[in-house]
Amino acid sequence: DALGVATVTRALLVAAPWTHAVPYPVAVKLVSEDLPHKTEAGAVALGLATPEEVRAAYERIVASARRYAPDARIKLKTLYPSIQTR
Repeated sequence: DALGVATVTRALLVAAPWTHAVPYPVAVKLVSEDLPHKTEAGAVALGLATPEEVRAAYERIVASARRYAPDARIKLKTLYPSIQTR
């Protein structure tokens, strides 16, 4: 979208073409009304610098969210450009 936020799926994460269009580093976050505290649920990964890190983080945060709230309805996974601070 206009803010540079993309909805991603596991299938997209294993496909290579998208990797060249992403402004690294990025953050990945799950979207679920059942996970109001995403950091506590481990549903956020920050500072991902490579496609491999993004793929691994995706698997890790989905598994973490499932452990935290097994019945959570995970609707979306989002990919955000990370904001660099000095």
